[in-house]
Amino acid sequence: ASPYDDYGFSILTLSGGYSGTSFAIVSKLEDKLIELTMDCDGSTNTRSHCGSLKRTVSVSPGDIELIHHLSPEEAHNPWGWTYALSFVQKPVPEADAVEAQVEELA
Repeated sequence: ASPYDDYGFSILTLSGGYSGTSFAIVSKLEDKLIELTMDCDGSTNTRSHCGSLKRTVSVSPGDIELIHHLSPEEAHNPWGWTYALSFVQKPVPEADAVEAQVEELA
């Protein structure tokens, strides 16, 4: 069981030995978005696929989203990761509100 089940999501971790570690969030909520920030700034000799060790993702109800794929910055040196999470649940925008926002941008 995930320590975040009570908050409506799980964090999945997949490690490929020394080559890297991936983190994804799975939303278990039916009616709210989850906006999650994973901050890996305290990691050693580590880089992320997204270019920053701090990343915020917004996950729709029932979806899964890759947060980070971490790997060594310098392949022949020791590396390690650590992270801190923060998150907030938000209402799902209604379809009419989303369409109105798109029209305003056009």
